[in-house]
Amino acid sequence: MLINRVFVVTTQTSTSPFTSAGIDVSMITGPWTLVLEVQSSAALDGVARFTFQDSVDAFTTVVAGPSVTVEGASRSANERRWTWTQKDFPDMRFGWGSAQLRLALTRISGTNPSIQYSAWVEF
Repeated sequence: MLINRVFVVTTQTSTSPFTSAGIDVSMITGPWTLVLEVQSSAALDGVARFTFQDSVDAFTTVVAGPSVTVEGASRSANERRWTWTQKDFPDMRFGWGSAQLRLALTRISGTNPSIQYSAWVEF
């Protein structure tokens, strides 16, 4: 049973690429679930690409984890949520010494792009 939630990104609105600060995941040794929730992409007439990244050296070296591309507009009534578990990505370095996790919005395109989202890890 997953009982803890730690935010990687609290609700954020982005109009350009963005990378969150890293959170410590070295203490997470049991099952975990990553969650990305897009609350609104009402102004998105292009695409937005998100990637979770982990590192054990303060992001000098980054290992890409789950990625998703969001296309087109949605409103808050139609929020979209993606989840990934430890079984989906067993090589992510949760529980390793100095392990950190962050979320990167690596691409956002369109005429006047805007996207609102949050992300967290449950364990």
